[in-house]
Amino acid sequence: MLNAGFKIGSLRGNRQTGLGYGLKTKKMQNAIITGFDARRCLCCGGFMVTFSDNPTPYEADYYQWRIAHNGPNFGVSHASNFPLRVKISFQPKTSDCIASLGEITVTELEIVAQSE
Repeated sequence: MLNAGFKIGSLRGNRQTGLGYGLKTKKMQNAIITGFDARRCLCCGGFMVTFSDNPTPYEADYYQWRIAHNGPNFGVSHASNFPLRVKISFQPKTSDCIASLGEITVTELEIVAQSE
């Protein structure tokens, strides 16, 4: 049985954004990093990235971006002023433990605007 606490949509892709499982973006897309997922669950954590226009954390469907230790963070940290409007290129990441639409690896990021 596949439904073990994670969203089935994360394995099929997302119709709203056109993101499919195993595909990567070829050009930069507009996105919003709404903040850090600070919920206390085994599969939570990472920065919340949404492709909707809703900058409010946890309200819009989002993808998780976990920055690997000493990995590229492109100037994004816990101390950033969220929400951050960004342009990103990314790849979906295979993960068995997610608490969102899926986990992504950001390959390119440009901060367009951030909150004051």
